[in-house]
Amino acid sequence: KQTYRSQGIASFYIAEYLETNPLARLEWIKLFGVLMNKTAEANAYFEEVENAYQSLKQPRTDSSETFILNLPFKESWHMPSANSLIVNLIQDAGLRYYYPPGGSTENDLHSKESVWNDGAYADYWIIMASRPPEFSMNDLLAEEPVYKTFKAVKEQRVIFCNTATSGYFQRGVVEPQVMLKDLLLATGRLADHTPVYFDLLK
Repeated sequence: KQTYRSQGIASFYIAEYLETNPLARLEWIKLFGVLMNKTAEANAYFEEVENAYQSLKQPRTDSSETFILNLPFKESWHMPSANSLIVNLIQDAGLRYYYPPGGSTENDLHSKESVWNDGAYADYWIIMASRPPEFSMNDLLAEEPVYKTFKAVKEQRVIFCNTATSGYFQRGVVEPQVMLKDLLLATGRLADHTPVYFDLLK
């Protein structure tokens, strides 16, 4: 700490949360490697994860199955921007976002009713939410019976990440390759993997 202060560096601006690509966000680990005198280890870890991620990444030109995200809050449904990090992660798993791309990275506000209509057509519904450990499909439907009309519910294609138990916010940032594997497993594109963050809701 004293070394940086002697150079006139009092603080660092850590802006990994602004990244829209999972690997770009992970690359911030290189800065922490410099700060912690672990440059070689940080660079080696990034290279290992980058290679694993790129080997798993699906071509987006083949994406025909669509997805929507998350849950409403009261009467509104805040859907991530098509240019957001989570949407890019899921699209790297071979799915296509139900909503058209735009320039913003901010959440897009939809009415609850409009997403109910979209849910009738989207192939997958991917939810990240904090729920009790044994949260199930029946629990989800108890929250809102109209979810029974969603195509993803009917076809058992609801993918759930329980942020209360999975460590999504704690470890996910440094394990994008694991999250990608989870999504590939849930969508039938990978066979041999034990899910860590995302899994089909049953």
